[in-house]
Amino acid sequence: MHAEGQTVRKSPTANLRGWLNEPYVQSAVITVLKRAYEPMLLRDVARECAIPISSANRVLCRLHKKGLLTRYKLPMNRHRFCHKRRVCVANGATRWLYVYVWTETFQQNW
Repeated sequence: MHAEGQTVRKSPTANLRGWLNEPYVQSAVITVLKRAYEPMLLRDVARECAIPISSANRVLCRLHKKGLLTRYKLPMNRHRFCHKRRVCVANGATRWLYVYVWTETFQQNW
């Protein structure tokens, strides 16, 4: 319950919803993925569309939830610095990379 005279604050993104979901960002991502001949990483999609990575990630997640994209996980092992022993442990950290493919293009080419 709120006391009299106090206003309820909206979430920080409430005023930005229209700006965050601009249609030209989604159309640019779809165009890039449809003409791609191989699966693309998030950073490649963002670079091709000339948009921020966060915007590209938001669009890719939405399209994946709708079933228009196919997403694959690729494991990537990298070195990890161990602070106790002051050495690098080979393949100590595992990071997952996602590659995205437009579903129709994937079915036609493979």
